Amino acid sequence: MPLERIFTLEDQRAFAQLSGDANPLHLDPVAARRTPFGATVVHGVHAALWILDAVCEARARPLALFSLRVVWRQPIRVGEPVRLTLAGGEGSIRASGEVDGRRVLALIATLASASAPARPTAELPAAAAALACRDLSFAEAAACEGALPLALDPEALAALLPAAARWLDPVQTAELLAATAVVGMVCPGLRSTFVELNLHAAAEAGPLALRYRVARAEPRYAAIQLAVDGPTLAGVAKTLYRPPPQVQADLPALAPLVVPGEFAGQRALVVGGSRGLGEVTVKLLAAGGADVVLTYHQGEADARRVAAEIGSRAIAFDCTAPPADLGFLPTHLYYFATPPITVGDLHAFSGAAFTRYCRYYVDGFAHSARAAHAAAGGPLEVFYPSTVYLDEPRPGMAEYCAAKAAGETLARHLEAMLPRTRCHCPRLPRLRTDQTLGFLGERAPEPQQVILSALRRMLRPDV
Repeated sequence: MPLERIFTLEDQRAFAQLSGDANPLHLDPVAARRTPFGATVVHGVHAALWILDAVCEARARPLALFSLRVVWRQPIRVGEPVRLTLAGGEGSIRASGEVDGRRVLALIATLASASAPARPTAELPAAAAALACRDLSFAEAAACEGALPLALDPEALAALLPAAARWLDPVQTAELLAATAVVGMVCPGLRSTFVELNLHAAAEAGPLALRYRVARAEPRYAAIQLAVDGPTLAGVAKTLYRPPPQVQADLPALAPLVVPGEFAGQRALVVGGSRGLGEVTVKLLAAGGADVVLTYHQGEADARRVAAEIGSRAIAFDCTAPPADLGFLPTHLYYFATPPITVGDLHAFSGAAFTRYCRYYVDGFAHSARAAHAAAGGPLEVFYPSTVYLDEPRPGMAEYCAAKAAGETLARHLEAMLPRTRCHCPRLPRLRTDQTLGFLGERAPEPQQVILSALRRMLRPDV
């Protein structure tokens, strides 16, 4: 039985209120863009309860869980269409979810009809505990243990998941909500990524709370496994400790790499200059004497910080609909706008993913180049960073590479369409940014030397 849904930010806020899991990864687009996922991510337990809600709607009678295993293979980003496939018989279900052909989650559960809740629910408070999102080191998270009281707001649950509210054991629903609150807010907390929940019927009934303790912590794999024990369900919650945002080198550290005045005379418009490779480019150009204006679409605070560091300014800029008046006469355009980059299906090509990349790497690039050319009133040099994956194909990156190749082709045509425009498309390797941070400690190279070499080749393309 296939189902499809798009989770919205409003859904996220409602689930956070219901569960107490207000981790910024799920609610704050600006904070979430500084994670490896690049955007807000749906609560894993929210997606699991959506599946159970569909099961309850199909069965339309009281149900209780005897076992539940959910594996979240890849994130579900807010706004992405999730396609769900359900299968199974009377006492068990299997479900899988896909986004753009990528399998993002798998769920297996055994259920039975229940004439009444496994435990009385009258003592459950309606409001989830107000929790601060803890920013723990890995060592601090590895030592966590405690208990979180269960809570359930029947009206809020009914508004969000009506069939589950009517038919699923409410204590068990409260246990699942407590699991996401523990992982997202307490341990590991701010840096958490929920990857698996494996529960079975509890051997002995306990208090109306979810007890938790770290049973295993493996720094090498950034893995923290929690033993969880509730009044009806017990088992393990497996998590990964997410790295903090990548901090790029500051201007004093980059200035010695640059020859004084080597970029003097440039009026550089850096699209997407608030973080990552764009931020490094902004600082290198400024250190070399360029007059730099950077843009941001989200993350105004990051953009203002970088602009203040170089003594310049930042402007709001949507690459697909640039402002009519830039308030700046650029001689150079540096284009770093990008969507979240994901590893796709290894055996299929996703047209939807390709279209999403092209919105930035082709359409956005074209609009930005035209806007910069119109403002320049003279010759325009364009820097369009491409990827070495065009020369060294990487599994799961077909859509990304195809869009970058289309951007390179567009660059050649822009030289013909926009008089006195010259485009440079260096194929850059994987470099250290928010999106390339790995959970297992693998470290991409620092970007400054690679970017500086590319900027110098732009000055002297024949050398």
